Order: sequence, then C-alpha cells, then structure tokens
Amino acid sequence: MRKIVILVFVALAAILWLGPVIAGGTDPADYADELGAALATADLNESRAQGAPQQTVVNGWVNRDLQAIQIEQRNDLLTAEHRQTALLTLLAVMLAWSFVADRSTAPAPSPAEPSSASSPS
Repeated sequence: MRKIVILVFVALAAILWLGPVIAGGTDPADYADELGAALATADLNESRAQGAPQQTVVNGWVNRDLQAIQIEQRNDLLTAEHRQTALLTLLAVMLAWSFVADRSTAPAPSPAEPSSASSPS
C-alpha cells in the first residue's frame, strides 16, 4: 500500500513539473518573433511618419504592441509560479501522509512489566 501511494505522489509531481513544459513552456525565445515583428512594424511606421504628431501616434502603437507581449510573458510566469505552489502543496501532503502512516504502523507499546529489582527486604 505504501509503495502505491509513493508511486502516485511521484506521478503527480512529474505531471505538475512537466505539464507546462509539454504544453509549451515559458522560454524567452518564444517571444523573439513577436518582439521582432513589433519592432519591425515600428521602424516601418516611423520611417513614414512626418512630424511630431504622427511620431507620437507611431510610438503609441509600438507601446501597445510591446505591452501586449509583456502581458503574455507575465501570464506565463504566473503559470510557472502556480506550478511551484502546487509542488509545495503536494510535498506537504506527502509529508503529512508519511507522518500519519508511520504513526498508524508503529507497534503498540507493550504494557509495563513489574521490575524484579525492587524486592521486599
């Protein structure tokens, strides 16, 4: 029974640890294409801007695009933090189960036997 429970905990830990990696992890290189596209669009729009008002509008568009990428990165990081929290919770449950299992399988203390050292004189 104990081995089965340990295997279940190990399987859950592996799923929690590898799940986001399999689903497409939070590698910074994942955003390189999006950043490149946003900056290339900014350069193109900036080259066509004439005067301060148009440059201000172009800067607003670039800011919007870069903020959207930052929001995606933040959401991915929050997902990674949830993974760590879930692993710590699993560890706490595993330790609690181990403590309870050790207490329930410990042999009961034997009743105290009268000692032969104390004899009436």
